[in-house]
Amino acid sequence: MMQSRDSSWKEASRASPSISLLYGPLTVCRCACIFLGGLSLGDTLFGIVSTRLVDRSDATSKAARLLLTYGAIKAAIGVYALLFSQFFRAALSSSLREPWALALGSQR
Repeated sequence: MMQSRDSSWKEASRASPSISLLYGPLTVCRCACIFLGGLSLGDTLFGIVSTRLVDRSDATSKAARLLLTYGAIKAAIGVYALLFSQFFRAALSSSLREPWALALGSQR
């Protein structure tokens, strides 16, 4: 007999309370909120940086290097994406409690 999604979620939350925080019924909403919050924070920060660059260029009569700044930010994001797996492994190994060890098969 197949278990319903609700009963399997309840069993998982009894086994580990931290899992219930991650895999609760509102997980999709949480993910969307975090994603959209990150987009809006990035937009705000880039808006502040670009406004300062334009103001500085107006004061010095030089062209603002907005494209160069945008390229540098994109390059930094790319380097972070390439190194993310190492950052993630380091975070897992430094964790005092390892709730993900079962999910990852205890591979190190």
